[in-house]
Amino acid sequence: MSNPKNHHYIPQSYQLLFSLDGQNLFYLDKKGSRILGPAGPRNFCSENFLYSLTGEAAKASGSPTLIENPMLSTIDGAFAAEVGKLISDNPDKTDVSLYNLSRFFGFLSARHPSLINEFKDGFDRSLIREILKHAKADETAQEKAKEMGLDLNDDSLFEGVSFSESRNMTLVKMIENAQENAACIGCSLNLITDS
Repeated sequence: MSNPKNHHYIPQSYQLLFSLDGQNLFYLDKKGSRILGPAGPRNFCSENFLYSLTGEAAKASGSPTLIENPMLSTIDGAFAAEVGKLISDNPDKTDVSLYNLSRFFGFLSARHPSLINEFKDGFDRSLIREILKHAKADETAQEKAKEMGLDLNDDSLFEGVSFSESRNMTLVKMIENAQENAACIGCSLNLITDS
C-alpha cells in the first residue's frame, strides 16, 4: 500500500467526468482570475497530507495515510466503476451499486478542507478551554502562570496553538459525518428506485 502525500478532496475520477477528452480539464483560479489548462487533475482540488494522521495515531496505525489509501481511494475507485456502468452502452443498469454511489457522495460532501479545518478549530478551542479550566483549579498552575505573566482568563493567548490529537479527532469526525451522509443518500436512492 502506498502512502500518497497529495490527497484529493475532489477525486480525480470525479473531476474527469467533466473532461471532454477524458484526460484534461480547464480550471478557474478564482484568486488569480485566470484559467488554467488544459491539464490533468493530478494537482488540482488537492492538498498535501490533508487526511494524514498525526502523532501517536500515525504511529499506532502503521500508515499515517490510511484514510487516503486504502479508504478514500477504494471508495473513489468503486464510484468510478459504477459511473463506468452508468455511461456504458449497456441499457441494463440494474447492476449499478447504489451503495457505492451513496458512499462516494457521502464522503465527497464531508471531505472538503474547509470543513476539516472548521472541525479542527473547534476541537482545538475545546481542548484549550479544558486546559484553562484545569489550570484555574490547580494552585501550582496558577502560580506558574502568574510567574510567566499569563492571564488564565484570556484564552486568546492560545490562538494559533494546534494539537495533533485535534487533527486526528477531526478526521474521525469527517468519517462519521460521511457515513451519516452516505446513509441518508442511500435511503433516498432506495426510495427513488423502489417507487
